Amino acid sequence: MDVANLNVLRKLTREQEQRVMGDVFVWWQQARQVEGYLSTAQYRLYRPVSTPTLEIQLAVYDAVTAKRRGESFKTLAEIGVDMKLVRTAMPRAGDHPHDAAQKRNIMAATVSRHFRAAQRMIANVVKGEFPNSR
Repeated sequence: MDVANLNVLRKLTREQEQRVMGDVFVWWQQARQVEGYLSTAQYRLYRPVSTPTLEIQLAVYDAVTAKRRGESFKTLAEIGVDMKLVRTAMPRAGDHPHDAAQKRNIMAATVSRHFRAAQRMIANVVKGEFPNSR
């Protein structure tokens, strides 16, 4: 391979870099205004991704499926407490039995909601829609 034929990378000066970035920004603004502008990504995103929510939903999905396979014997509320899903529904030693039951219901409902959302999201991935949990 001839060294003279290689593409040589050079550093841009600060002014050149700003000019290029300005051109890219103008192009991006114009491209957004063109109807039917398509991304070059292989798959489109159904909506913006919230990675903390995705992590929580998939962790809940793993925990509940482990429970269903018989690997874990925790209730839905215990799974939620272990993951600290709802800060205000965390049980305390001095809770009245009525309050404790209400907190368990809130935690179990939250775990169930995250589990169903993860199930729908996984089912929609097959259709090519990610992250769609509707």
